[in-house]
Amino acid sequence: MSLIVTIFSLVFLTELVSWIGKSVLFEFVWGLYCRVFMSVQYTRQRELKAELLATKKELMLTSAQDQFAKWAKLRRSVDKGIAELEKLNNELSTTKSAFSAQFKSVVWVLTTGLQFAIGWWYRRSAVFYLPPNWFGPLTWTLALPFAPQGSVSVGVWQMACRRVVKMGEYTVKNMTSVHIHSKLAPEAQAQILTDGALTFLAALHRTFESTRQNLLVARDVAQRRYDSGVPLDFPPETAHIRAEPSWHCAPPAPGLEDRRVEITGPTDRKMVINALNSGAKTFMADLEDSSAPTFANMINGQVNLRDAIRRQIDFVSGGKSYKLVENPAVLLVRPRGWHLDETRVTVDNAPLSASLFDFALYFYHNAHELVKRGSGPYFYLPKMEHYLEARLWNDVFLFSQSYLGIPHNTIRATVLIETLPAAFQMEEILFELRNHSAGLNCGRWDYIFSAIKKRRADRGAVLPDRKDVTMTVPFMNAYVRLLIQTCHRRKVAAMGGMSAQIPIRNDPKANEIAMEKVRADKLREVTAGHDGTWIAHPLINEIARKIFDEHMLGPNQYHVRREDVKVAAADLLNANTPGKITEDGVRGNVSVALAYSTAWIGGNGCIPVNYLMEDAATAEIARVQLWQWVKYTARMDTGEPVTVEFLDRIIDEQAPTIKSIAPGIQQDHLKITTAYLKGQIRQEWPSEFLTSDLMPFLTMADGVEMKWQKNFL
Repeated sequence: MSLIVTIFSLVFLTELVSWIGKSVLFEFVWGLYCRVFMSVQYTRQRELKAELLATKKELMLTSAQDQFAKWAKLRRSVDKGIAELEKLNNELSTTKSAFSAQFKSVVWVLTTGLQFAIGWWYRRSAVFYLPPNWFGPLTWTLALPFAPQGSVSVGVWQMACRRVVKMGEYTVKNMTSVHIHSKLAPEAQAQILTDGALTFLAALHRTFESTRQNLLVARDVAQRRYDSGVPLDFPPETAHIRAEPSWHCAPPAPGLEDRRVEITGPTDRKMVINALNSGAKTFMADLEDSSAPTFANMINGQVNLRDAIRRQIDFVSGGKSYKLVENPAVLLVRPRGWHLDETRVTVDNAPLSASLFDFALYFYHNAHELVKRGSGPYFYLPKMEHYLEARLWNDVFLFSQSYLGIPHNTIRATVLIETLPAAFQMEEILFELRNHSAGLNCGRWDYIFSAIKKRRADRGAVLPDRKDVTMTVPFMNAYVRLLIQTCHRRKVAAMGGMSAQIPIRNDPKANEIAMEKVRADKLREVTAGHDGTWIAHPLINEIARKIFDEHMLGPNQYHVRREDVKVAAADLLNANTPGKITEDGVRGNVSVALAYSTAWIGGNGCIPVNYLMEDAATAEIARVQLWQWVKYTARMDTGEPVTVEFLDRIIDEQAPTIKSIAPGIQQDHLKITTAYLKGQIRQEWPSEFLTSDLMPFLTMADGVEMKWQKNFL
């Protein structure tokens, strides 16, 4: 009996180590070792870090021009502290590496090594004997290789124990490792966060989360290269993909053959019905930039999309009936980007990827139903910066289709080219997704935001007022031409972008001016070769549709090859943009940044400001432009420089007016965003995304503990 228990205990210990993870155990043991034997060094390391942070903060607030002596003293103090910290880090790293080797050896001896030794020593022994004829003629196999006949050998018992422990591990993981941290929208949660959906989410998380994290680290590494002066360029390692003319993407899926007008908007019930009934060919239901990701918004949005697919979304509100037409627009869904976490749900004590959360719930509940109705699960993929991120999406698609028993290549995805690095990798992104690709889209507003952010260390990339950064300026024009050429070369849709104008109901003259801008924008797109365009309001559908019907006689323009286009890296980086920085432009950016951020904290993801529909992308442009102008002390057309002090005054003047722009906002939320914006213009570099920065306020309101937040202001 002792051999039975000993072997089972060793197998259990080995699998427990594997389940917990050697790295986790090592960090725990290393922490104990440091507390006992290296407390002095670690105490000094913490003190140095605190001193450096305080000194760096003081250094940032000290002018090198006006207070040079103090600045130089602080600079020397920082350099000295960094040198001491690096020396201490190197010593600790060397000690940790040696300890790691010893730890791994001990763990191996106590688990795998001991199992092997016992198995060899007792190879001819019987762990226990079976009653006669229990397994008939197969009884002899249980004694392999050397145990007496009729018994169970050590090797067979080890395998049986390992199998039982693995089954127990699988059961425990699926019962206890997925946690929902918010109790909001309980009815929607019951419908959407089912056991099957959560198991699917957990499978995706465990399969792909490490890859996502590695790709996010790669973004930071790339940004440091750009900051050091390495210019963006077409990747040399994929030149063969760009040069090979024979590969094409999958043909359009059912319902995506003609996409001349696409309407976009958030996923609240009324918006979903109005957008599907708008007359547009397709509707992109947006879980990203035009939605504030409160847990209620995200879960109720999934309910609304599920009901729309099954034609069960009709409802009555205020005496008005909302009902789907017989042939609504084809549905596409945009999940959130790879950079965002979904902290309201955790797997194995780690937040989910918001991308996988949005994708998985929609796909799990609707994929079979969509295929049955002659359509399919169609997506828009945002914020990608590298073709390996597209490869990750493709792997997710293949895994998910296999998981639900849906034929491969059923999914279709259109990628928004809305980051500067992605513009240099359009061919590669299409290649990675080629069996699932539905084309590329000019995500113009996020692209401008990315162009500023990625070239943050380049004084020559300072842009004028946002209104002057149009689609005809050199770097935007080059990006559009290259996108159309790339898509049509690979036989997929080249989708145009969003006109931000919305109808002005109470001023016919102003409305006509705004709509004329829409007409000009859509005419530019269709004559350039785009296969469709985006609109933000149902009343604009008729304008856009008329222009595309007149100039695009077939379902698309794949035949417009744009072989005249020759775009070099320098064209995509040409920041020569006619225009000026004006005080009106500064005030407009302050108003948009404050109004949108404040509304977003309150749960509203898109707001009209001065008859333009503003979402996260346009608010991001406003934020990083203000930072850029301060960073490089840009001068307005009056000759006055844009400084921290000047912007502080403008922010204080504009803040009281924000309620007139966004009437539903709360005063305490406005205080938060005012402080946030003032902090942003003082940073050495702008934050990656305001949505990441402000997300903790949404999750706190959803009842989530702060320990699940990646960052907090």
